[in-house]
Amino acid sequence: MGDIVPEQRLRKTTEFGTDYDPHFWHDVNLFAMAIELAGQEFSTKFPNSKNYIDSATVSYTKSLYSIESYVRSEMAKIPDSSRVLITAHDAFGYYGKAFDIEVKGVQGISTASDISIRGITELTDFIVSRNIPSIFVENSVSEKNINSVVEGCKSKGLTLKIGGPLFSDGLGDAQSGAETYINMIKKNTNTIVGGLSK
Repeated sequence: MGDIVPEQRLRKTTEFGTDYDPHFWHDVNLFAMAIELAGQEFSTKFPNSKNYIDSATVSYTKSLYSIESYVRSEMAKIPDSSRVLITAHDAFGYYGKAFDIEVKGVQGISTASDISIRGITELTDFIVSRNIPSIFVENSVSEKNINSVVEGCKSKGLTLKIGGPLFSDGLGDAQSGAETYINMIKKNTNTIVGGLSK
């Protein structure tokens, strides 16, 4: 679906051959746009099912705009001083831009990338200087680098809590509370707000 999202709405990156961060679904408005455009394409390709496709598209996008309002309302609970989302890898850039929160990934956009000792030191200095309360693990990424950051902060006198997991690269299983797109967005938001609003 990323192919039907206008390029000017995508985040540039040098990490992938496409030059764009693929995690656009974390911007609910952008995902809704993709659903609407996909619905139009399906209606054209399957004219016998046009009424059903159009109705389903309208119904689902209404649900998406409703969850976007929920996210905005919940994110407003995070104090300005704590509006920094630090995750295992840089998958939440679209979320940050959409919902006005600074985002830093311990790793880059790809989960295959690694972080240097210098990178961990710079990140721990940043966290301590801003007194960030929580850092977040992800369901699809090793906790090793997160634990290194927590230990680095501890050595500098800051007890950094581990929040999560966040669902960054896919949905969760049936027991996760993140088994659908809307539930995943809601679950991630509740986890982020819970970790940063204390």
